[in-house]
Amino acid sequence: MAMHRIEIQVNGNDAVPPNPLPHMDFGDTVRYFSKAGTVKIVFPGPSPFRTDNAVMTEVTSSDTPTVQFNGKETIFGCRCFVELPNGTIVGWGPGSPLSGGDHHVGH
Repeated sequence: MAMHRIEIQVNGNDAVPPNPLPHMDFGDTVRYFSKAGTVKIVFPGPSPFRTDNAVMTEVTSSDTPTVQFNGKETIFGCRCFVELPNGTIVGWGPGSPLSGGDHHVGH
């Protein structure tokens, strides 16, 4: 089991995750962070960190979730946001096409 530290960078209006995101497996843990502020990751579909099919779930930079998905490789899309110290939120939206990514999880 691995611990993934995933940095979300701010580039203009984009909250940009690494491309590609690291491959993850059941039991891996993840910590999202940004030097620019507080991170929020939203999974519009199911999340690899849940055992149910809930949608629009969130993970923040204060969380260290564990991958709960245990199946053949599946892609979990996410939307990324960073709240800057001044309260401005940058991330997913019509003007920020780089603010998201795909988590490849499973074996």
